[in-house]
Amino acid sequence: MFQRGPYRLFRAFSSFQHRLLRRLTPAGRLVVAVLGAAVIMGPNTRLTVAYQAVTFLLALLALALTCALRAPARLQIRRVLPRFGTAGEPVTYRLVATNPGRVIQRGLSVLEDLEDPRPSFEDFVSTPEPGEERRNWFDRKVGYPRWA
Repeated sequence: MFQRGPYRLFRAFSSFQHRLLRRLTPAGRLVVAVLGAAVIMGPNTRLTVAYQAVTFLLALLALALTCALRAPARLQIRRVLPRFGTAGEPVTYRLVATNPGRVIQRGLSVLEDLEDPRPSFEDFVSTPEPGEERRNWFDRKVGYPRWA
């Protein structure tokens, strides 16, 4: 019913989207969205000046990338977990951060890397979507609604 090609495409796009959302601030996402719109509008340089926006936004992203390449802060983070937890129930825990350096770090946030939520190929193929039989043949064949 389902080939590996579309599954790999869905997985790769999902991975790219996950990394993009984790790496960019809301302002960075806005710059990328406007850059995409400017690229779409900008090929004809006689009708629009969108190519100037493309140049400016690419320079802005290059500058941000250059600034992001600096060495990250050397913090020591330790989890203080409760002694017991129940499956399916939320668990609250504390993080203790120690800064061994001399520079005060401001504006930090914590992102917890949880397990990969994307299904394996076997799970994807063997788990039907509710109401899948009512979908058109293309959606059943490619499987994007099931992925979504």
